[in-house]
Amino acid sequence: MTPTPEIWNPSATAFNKKRLIIQIRYTATEDQCAICLETMHFKRCEYLPCKHAFHLKCVGQLMDRRTYTCPLCRYDFTEAVVRLGLGPGPGPGPGPIRWIDIEIDINMDIYDLIMELLWHRYQIEA
Repeated sequence: MTPTPEIWNPSATAFNKKRLIIQIRYTATEDQCAICLETMHFKRCEYLPCKHAFHLKCVGQLMDRRTYTCPLCRYDFTEAVVRLGLGPGPGPGPGPIRWIDIEIDINMDIYDLIMELLWHRYQIEA
C-alpha cells in the first residue's frame, strides 16, 4: 500500500503565498526549533515564507523585538508581517507590533472561523 500524500503542505503554502502559516500540531517527531532548540513535535509552529519552521512562541518573540528575518537563512519576511497588520506601519518608523494568537482547528467550519477572527479583532481594538 502506498502512503497517501499530504492534502495540505504548510511550508509550500508559506513559500508560494509569501505568508506566515501557523500549524497547531507539528507532526515530525525529530525536528527541533532552531531558536530555542526544543522539540517541535505536537507543538504550535509557524512556517516562514522561506519554508523554515519554528515554534510560534519563538517567532512571536522575534517579532516583538522587531526582527523580521529568518534565524537560519536571513530571509526578510517583513512583507508577510505587514500583510497581517502586525509589523511596521506606513509611517516614518516601525509601528507597534500586535501579536495575536488564533487557534484554528482543521475541522472548524467557515462560520466558526469568521467568529474567531472577529473576536480577536474586537479584543485588539478594545
